[in-house]
Amino acid sequence: ELSTLIDQSIKLRDEPIFAAEDYHLPRLNLAEIDPQVNEIPYKVEESPELTLVSSPQVTGGINYVSLQFDLSVIDPEDLPYASLLAKLLGNIDTEAYDKRQLEKAAFMYTGGIGFGVSNAQNRVTGSYDARFEVYSSALGENVPRMLDLLREICLNSSFADHKWIGDQIKAL
Repeated sequence: ELSTLIDQSIKLRDEPIFAAEDYHLPRLNLAEIDPQVNEIPYKVEESPELTLVSSPQVTGGINYVSLQFDLSVIDPEDLPYASLLAKLLGNIDTEAYDKRQLEKAAFMYTGGIGFGVSNAQNRVTGSYDARFEVYSSALGENVPRMLDLLREICLNSSFADHKWIGDQIKAL
């Protein structure tokens, strides 16, 4: 019985179950692609402090938030520090949470919290504008908690642990 099992295993290993050439990704030709771009509805609300752009979409109960901060107020030679800030935020203590508690709360109440620097094309001027982004997602009932966490991280992060921050910079 053992020798039969060994023989079957060797046969399975040596003989493919299917030939790779029998499988391929489907291809579309250009005539099959609709050239019309689907418009995504959105609403813009402006105030002196901010511009809010919202877009009602079917998301299966998940709410997405993206905060973007214009980096044109920063000297170009200082832009690399924005990338460093993006790597540190969410990984350092805040007034209300130490970094481990913050990680646990983000895991429990959100689909993740992220930070980054990006370039966005200005639709009016055509130029590219550097932006600092904060993004997250959460189920509907967790949106208030997600927004509290984003507020805490953005406004109350502590840079007092110089040793830990130095270690993180060295690891980059």
